[in-house]
Amino acid sequence: VVYQRVGHRRFSLIFFFVVVLGRSPRLWAQVSFTPDIEGCAELAWGIASEDGSAGNLKHGFKTTTDFKIVFPIVAKKDFKYRGEGNVYAEINVKALKLSLESNGGAKFDTKGSAKTIEATLHCYGAYLTIGKNPDFKSTFAVLWEPWTANGDYKSKGDKPVYEPGFEGAGGKLGYKQTDIAGTGLTFDIAFKFASNTDWEGKPNGNVQAGTPSKYGLGGDILFGWERTREDGVQEYIKVELTGNSTLSSGYAQAAAAAVNNDILWDVGAKVSMKLWGLCALAATDVGHKKNGANGDIGADALLTLGYRWFSAGGHFASQASNVFQGVFLNMAMTAHDCAAYIKLETKGSDPDTSFLEGLDLGVDVRTYMPVYYFAARALAAQPPAIYFPVYGKVWGSHRHDMGEYGWVKVYANLYGGTNKKNDAAPALTKWKAEYCGYYECGV
Repeated sequence: VVYQRVGHRRFSLIFFFVVVLGRSPRLWAQVSFTPDIEGCAELAWGIASEDGSAGNLKHGFKTTTDFKIVFPIVAKKDFKYRGEGNVYAEINVKALKLSLESNGGAKFDTKGSAKTIEATLHCYGAYLTIGKNPDFKSTFAVLWEPWTANGDYKSKGDKPVYEPGFEGAGGKLGYKQTDIAGTGLTFDIAFKFASNTDWEGKPNGNVQAGTPSKYGLGGDILFGWERTREDGVQEYIKVELTGNSTLSSGYAQAAAAAVNNDILWDVGAKVSMKLWGLCALAATDVGHKKNGANGDIGADALLTLGYRWFSAGGHFASQASNVFQGVFLNMAMTAHDCAAYIKLETKGSDPDTSFLEGLDLGVDVRTYMPVYYFAARALAAQPPAIYFPVYGKVWGSHRHDMGEYGWVKVYANLYGGTNKKNDAAPALTKWKAEYCGYYECGV
């Protein structure tokens, strides 16, 4: 689409998909409650000049999504079905909420929302995805959620995650094949592209844009094999790689800024497997992100190993990754640190670990930031000292089915730790040197 107006010129390339889903396949008393869903995603690239001069051009990508839901009262008589061909389009709507709410009288208003809308065009294994912005961050080595977040030994969404990379609006072009020749082999190779602003210089998504019209590129690779055993357990081996980079500095901060104006980039790798009761995962993330600690290159790594009832793992985080700030610390990390866990567990629903159908038992012991503990202990001028950070959980439950009509479950959980956050905690940490614990049980 090309058009002009006074003092403003734009040139746009637009991809547009519309998919209608959810048609009712039959009539029943001429009434149908199955909704018709229509959705579309649009990715455009354009150039704009406010004053018409060539020296004041702005350009970039812009994503627009929309969807509509219609609840038909009378069923339609004509139906159209889409076959399983090699060329087709699809739309995915995540976290869709829709309700009819009274406005205080006899009228009702519809209210709805969706977290993301993603449109994909498939063509003989190749695909183009727009609508949902691509992910340009490497987050393979994610530390397990701590119970100590917010001081109550239950996580409330605080996750210590290192996320090097950047954000932007754009698209994803790739090629994917699954279960090749019936062997269970899968591979997916994708190329990603985005810009920090649209052609009007407005920030794209959650990006705090710096200099307008900056671009970023990335790529993802997945090689894997998977199968389903006769007892229903999924087994797999996967290798995942990612790499992303902005094409120039100033992507997320103005060019005049003297700090953290470098090129943003990240690389990551992950190898995971579950086979014959053995589980293993090794992952790492390395990169530079905006406002990174000390403006340095950060890194983290995760390694977990397990066999049936037993599992253990460790996590390493560099000082620049600053993983533990916000969850355990009220300041940036002062040194490289780590975390570790060990767990014994049996699940009644898991053929590899089950002792008794319906019985779940386990014990989990974790430690976080031991390097910080020894450093704080060596500084006598930092009161009060924290205890060595160890946290544990013991749990058990048994579910008994009562025929076809219901079931009864008895459970008990015990949590404990060596530190707890409260109002008297030191200014630089969310920890307090005191032993705490609680239990919960019920039917």
